[in-house]
Amino acid sequence: MNNQLQKQTPRELMSSEGFDQMQRISKFLSASDIIPKEFKGNVANCMVACMAASDMNKTPFFIMQNACVIHGKLSWNSTYIISAINVSGIFTPLRFRYSKDKTECTAYATEIQTGEVVEGITLTMAMADAEGWSTKSGSKWKTMPQLMLQYRAATFFGRAYVPHVLNGMQTADEAQDVNGYHDESTKVQDLNDKLKHEEAPNSDGIEDAEEITDDDLTD
Repeated sequence: MNNQLQKQTPRELMSSEGFDQMQRISKFLSASDIIPKEFKGNVANCMVACMAASDMNKTPFFIMQNACVIHGKLSWNSTYIISAINVSGIFTPLRFRYSKDKTECTAYATEIQTGEVVEGITLTMAMADAEGWSTKSGSKWKTMPQLMLQYRAATFFGRAYVPHVLNGMQTADEAQDVNGYHDESTKVQDLNDKLKHEEAPNSDGIEDAEEITDDDLTD
């Protein structure tokens, strides 16, 4: 298998040959013990990672290591955004400027071709409070506000100046700030995994445990 999936058009990707190849790769990857839990044993999630890899000319392993599934959506880790900007060849490494009281943060870098210093939107704790990011249960804005300011400032910089780096995807921090830090789908998966481990061995007259769905949790 090539180090990178060859970039394919949507027509090629969804052709019978393209789909079969993607499925074989996904089955192989899903059996690995060194991929994140969102992809381990989940062929469908691995196929999504393979499709994203093809679209971005990256390896599926790269996508899996730098993305996670938040509320059913593939989202980037914030550290990936910073590293991707730093190696893009468009800007010098990203830098961050804080206010004296550490409640504001601006990401900036120098455009290599022109020498122009480019700044992103200034992120403030007042903004985080107004948007409700800091008030959600489990929010990291309460425990590590400076780091969260830095991550969000980097994301805003990337979305404004190198949007192809994000490929239209939110970061994990953005998804959690908007949707909350409790992922119901993870809870359902944990319960189903527990059922599979606790159910009795298959034998005549014994039925497998029925899987739990999201609807069961909300009844």
